This record gives sequence, C-alpha cells and structure tokens, in this order.
Amino acid sequence: HYQDNIEERLNAAFWFTTLSATIIVLILLMAAPAAAEFYHAPLLKEILQISAISLYISSFTSVHKAILTKKIEFKTISIIDTITYSTVSIMYIVLALMGFGVWSFIYPKIVFALLNSFMLWNSTRWIPSLNPHFEYWKEMICYGKDVVFANVLDYTLNNSAYIIIGTLVGSTSLGLFTFAYEKSMWVVSNITYPITMIVFPSFSRLQNHPEKLQSVYYKTIKMLALVSFPYALAQIIIGREFITLIFGNKWLPAVAMFQ
Repeated sequence: HYQDNIEERLNAAFWFTTLSATIIVLILLMAAPAAAEFYHAPLLKEILQISAISLYISSFTSVHKAILTKKIEFKTISIIDTITYSTVSIMYIVLALMGFGVWSFIYPKIVFALLNSFMLWNSTRWIPSLNPHFEYWKEMICYGKDVVFANVLDYTLNNSAYIIIGTLVGSTSLGLFTFAYEKSMWVVSNITYPITMIVFPSFSRLQNHPEKLQSVYYKTIKMLALVSFPYALAQIIIGREFITLIFGNKWLPAVAMFQ
C-alpha cells in the first residue's frame, strides 16, 4: 500500500509482526493444557504446542512474501507455493500410510513452515536490520486495524464449529470434520488465496483511481468464480470416489461433510 520509505517500513513491519507472533504463540502455549482438559483429549496439548512452533516460524516470512507480492513476482510466488504445498500434500499421504495417525496432519506443518521460510528468504535476499522503526508502527496499526478485525471475525466464525463439535459430539467427530473441511478448502488455499494476494499490488497502485479499481476488482471476482465454482461442483459429484481413492475407506464418514 505504501509507496515511500519502503526499507524502513519493511523493518517496522517485520519487528511488529515478530512481536505480535511472540505474544500469540506464548498465549497458545499457555492455553494448550486448558484446551486439552476442556476437550478431554490429553494429546491436544502436544498438538497445539507443536502447531504453535510452526506458527512462529511462519511469522518470519510474512514481510518477505509481501516484498515479492509488491514486486508482482508471480512466477517466484507460484514456484514457492507449488513446491511447499506439493511437499506437504505428499507428506500427509505418506505419513498417513505409515500409520502416524493424527500426527500426519501436524508434522507436515513444521516442514511447510521451514521450507517456506527458507525459500522466501532465499528468493528476496532481504535481511531485516535491528532498527524496528517505531515511528511507523502507529501508522501501520491505523491502516491495518480494520483488516485485522475482519480477519479475527472471519476466523472466529469459521472456527466456532470446531468448538461446538468438539464439545457436543467428541474428538472423533471433530477429527472427521477437520479432515473434511481442510480437504474441501483446497481450491481456496491453493488457488483463490494466492490469486488474491497477487492482485493486491495492482489494487494498491490504483488506490487513487476508484473507477479503474472497481473494474479490476470485478474482473478478479469473475476469474475466481470461474475457477472455484466448477471445482465445488466436482467436489459434490465425485466427493466419495475422491476421498476413498486418495485417503482410503476409513475416511468414508467424512465424505458427506467434504461434499
């Protein structure tokens, strides 16, 4: 969004993100035992703690991805996303076949965070300085507060189902729901989200031209619809065959939720 003093703003964003991630991860680590007790699932404590590690590692890459996004480095972003998501998807399947159970979905997150971090840092060649440039923090907070609020609200609404299902039905059903939800969101995670991140620089450059911005926005929505709607339809029609062929018959109870 900002077009001036980029190096200083990058450092300010990096250290602000690092501080925020540190606070969030510490809260998550402290809340893990209580969450495990709430769901009567002792294993959940370790799952949350390991997930917190992957979250913390990922926090060091947000600025680097923003650098590539601002430069509209479509090819680099696509290569990194393809390699990381493909690697993790293969790990899901391999670990599941090897009998790792629930850890088949946890360990790959660490690998994803590490691999993604290495590739982004290597691609941008940008190393933050020790100066956090506090003078830009207030400006960034004022700009980002509405986006953060919207993301928190969206996250809360999307994840409230996990709390309800885990509390009322149990951990087994929660596992099936989580599996089905993650697989059903493949097009969002691997296609829609990267596209929306890539078009943001174009929107930013048109911030002073509302009519052009509106036109580009509508074109983007149409493009996303052309990609996501057919996938959603195919997911409904051949969902059962897809789940059983790729993940096995033991996931049959998740088919209806996947569809």
